[in-house]
Amino acid sequence: MAYNPNDSRIVGLQLSVAADLKTVSLGPGMCYAPNTERMLLDSAVSLLVSANSAWQHFYLGNDLGVLKFEASSIAPAAPYQGTARSKSNDPTRRYLGSLYFGSAGTTMQFVHSQPGDRANRIDFTPPGGAAVSQASLLNLATSTTSVSVNAANLVPVTCRILYALIDNTSPADAYLSTPDYGAVSASNYLLSIKGGQGGQYDVVVNGNQQLTYMLNSTLITVGGLTIRVRGYLFDR
Repeated sequence: MAYNPNDSRIVGLQLSVAADLKTVSLGPGMCYAPNTERMLLDSAVSLLVSANSAWQHFYLGNDLGVLKFEASSIAPAAPYQGTARSKSNDPTRRYLGSLYFGSAGTTMQFVHSQPGDRANRIDFTPPGGAAVSQASLLNLATSTTSVSVNAANLVPVTCRILYALIDNTSPADAYLSTPDYGAVSASNYLLSIKGGQGGQYDVVVNGNQQLTYMLNSTLITVGGLTIRVRGYLFDR
């Protein structure tokens, strides 16, 4: 029955969260895990997550013909084919996505769009602009030398691009990169934002969900660099 050990497809299987910000649902869809038959989910399933200040990673597995949607603190393994991942040390579980649950045991409201294998999109959508405070990465930062910034509480291990609302209220140009490319500078960067400008930008992070930034000046006395995470792309 639809057995193909080399098939890494995933279709549908869209994640969502209820108003309590603890109950996570998985929409209908289909996927494979290594050396398993096709897992076809005909209707949505839900589970209540109990976690504090931690990432929860979501998987779909087949236990003797019964599909199981589960949350786990165990991160996904490296891709086994293309972008497809399974649970670390358990290839019977196909990776679906990850959500961070804060100290109150809740995650942020979000919309999961473009569900598939590559470039799944998560947009944070809390009411009243709460994402402005909840997803703050930098606030009026003023470093004039290369500094690493850790986004690991906002974007998962499967993310390499985040969407950020960036506001550079300083008069100096800002430069962003990742630690993988060495110290960021005016001649070594992936993204630049002119002094006094802002907007939404795609920001690259490395495998540890880090980025680097600096302001091209000897001293910043007015304004600074503010970065708020709006969402991210991830592979599965």
